[in-house]
Amino acid sequence: MQSLNPKFVVAPVLAILAFASVARGDVITINAFADGTVLDTNGDGIFESVNASATTNSIRNFPGILIDRAVIAYNLSAIPNGSTINLASFTFSTSSVTSNSSINALGYAADASLTVGDATQAATFLQNYDAFALGLGTQTVNLGVNGANLAQTISNSTDIFGMRLEGVGPANTQFRSIEAAPQQIPQLVIDYTAVPEPGSLALTGLLIGVVGAVRQFRNSSNRSNAKTRLDNSQEIKI
Repeated sequence: MQSLNPKFVVAPVLAILAFASVARGDVITINAFADGTVLDTNGDGIFESVNASATTNSIRNFPGILIDRAVIAYNLSAIPNGSTINLASFTFSTSSVTSNSSINALGYAADASLTVGDATQAATFLQNYDAFALGLGTQTVNLGVNGANLAQTISNSTDIFGMRLEGVGPANTQFRSIEAAPQQIPQLVIDYTAVPEPGSLALTGLLIGVVGAVRQFRNSSNRSNAKTRLDNSQEIKI
């Protein structure tokens, strides 16, 4: 009977095994589905209303006079559960800004509707940026420095991820809202690694078993061939 040549089995199997066991990396761009400005019209720290219909969102911080905080909601259901967040960035279009506009970006588990509570809800710090230094037009702020914080915030959310932008010290800047489309609207760009599907893990286990069986067959075949050669060398010729 012809011997099985393992080279033509192991090599393809190992290639499939490598493909199945390596996690896939993906980048997804997610548009905001809701955004607005939460207003404290007298700066006393009590927010009274949400303006979600304007073409710009406002961030102003003048305690005792007025405070505006921008809130944005994203639906992250397109990212598989259990994924690892590698990098993330926030893209927006600034329409106006004055000097000394230091902004904190914070993340929190949100829901489908914006309320005054979003202005003060417990949130995780993601990044700080200087809106004046960035200037007008489309800007991108890298959130990857605090990717662990972003990942934790996302894991705590029920698909809806909220971002709040608030001034640090005196601040006065506005950026375009979803109402301003087709101009640049708020976006998240997320680089993530999905967890292999259970089927892939099962396939990986099966392939490992196949590889082991092939190697065992090869070793057994080699031992058998070696024994045959030894027997032949010990024959007594008359």
